Amino acid sequence: MSINTVTLSGNIGSDPELKSTRSGGSILKFRMAGRSGFGEGEKAVWVNASILKTKYAEAMADVLKKGMAVTVCGELQIDDWEDRDGNKRTSVEVIVRDMVAPGAGKAPSSQHEERKRDGYAPPDDDVPF
Repeated sequence: MSINTVTLSGNIGSDPELKSTRSGGSILKFRMAGRSGFGEGEKAVWVNASILKTKYAEAMADVLKKGMAVTVCGELQIDDWEDRDGNKRTSVEVIVRDMVAPGAGKAPSSQHEERKRDGYAPPDDDVPF
């Protein structure tokens, strides 16, 4: 049995691109950069990512933007190929099954701040614990 699952965290490098398939579906493609190594050996690692589920791809196309921090979970695909000049190339892609984008939508605020906006003011008395 073999399991191909990867979780990567990084930032989106450019605005995602929503593409249509011949069958009428949608694919959302984007590049993300993470960090690898430590200290002076640290470098950016770029990975292509694709969301293949049509409804998920279309929904995330309106949310994801360049620079946004994301964590993606999915299947890792590595393809080797030769360019026009005969140079060997490798591309790494994650087929996204699930993702977390903390910067998407309204910024979370504390429950206390939300209650203050609703007109609730907590008591000023000291709590002994």
